[in-house]
Amino acid sequence: MARWQLGLAGLLLATTACGSVSGSSNGSPGAGASPTLDSTPVPVPASCGSGIARDVDSALRIIRDRADCPGSTNRFWRAQLGDRWTDAKIISYDDGDLPDSRCAEGGSPNEFADNAFYCPLDDIVAFSNQLMNRLYQQGGPYMPVVVLQHELGHRANRIADQQGVVSRSEENQADCEAGATTRFAYNAKRLPGSDALRSAKLLFELGDISNFGSETANDPNAHGSPPQRLAAYGRGYLQGIRVCDDLGRDPTGHAL
Repeated sequence: MARWQLGLAGLLLATTACGSVSGSSNGSPGAGASPTLDSTPVPVPASCGSGIARDVDSALRIIRDRADCPGSTNRFWRAQLGDRWTDAKIISYDDGDLPDSRCAEGGSPNEFADNAFYCPLDDIVAFSNQLMNRLYQQGGPYMPVVVLQHELGHRANRIADQQGVVSRSEENQADCEAGATTRFAYNAKRLPGSDALRSAKLLFELGDISNFGSETANDPNAHGSPPQRLAAYGRGYLQGIRVCDDLGRDPTGHAL
């Protein structure tokens, strides 16, 4: 393992026992840090998931739960964006089928196999069931969810009109926001601490290190190199949502 990887892993391990980063919000994704948890006991709606995720279904509850559910991604983004954030519409599909989304119209099932995406045309996040199951088998229940956290970051940035200035910066921004929402779910005791490391490892492995169709690994639209993706995720997890806008504004698309 490279020295920078060891350093980030150590920081993530050291901070899993810490509280969330505090800050205020003025209505943009990066205006405040990850929302802190109010210690005042309040009733949890019966429809909310609870406890540490132990399988793929309970992990996906973190993404699907409403904004009034502790640790949910909808709760995180509602705190950042107010009423502009509505509970996200999330759909799934099987490889070999076209997802029920306007972004899939006229496309080929092969383009969407083993994939997840956010479609701004109909404001939908869609994912392949086979992708979620594969990621779960690779590393545990939260591994699939971090990919969807990334896509929901794209949705938040569109709602706030805070998209990255270049495509690579936009992807770094969404990776950073995946880190911040991971920390929020952990603080609400919806995730074991070890999943922060698993999520970072996943983003590292999904870095663009090879060509994909007509897109080359160094294409401006590529997600980024493994070190870039891990650094962006780690900054969101360790420093909170505030730093993610900085990555989005970087005209070079650098995260290190």
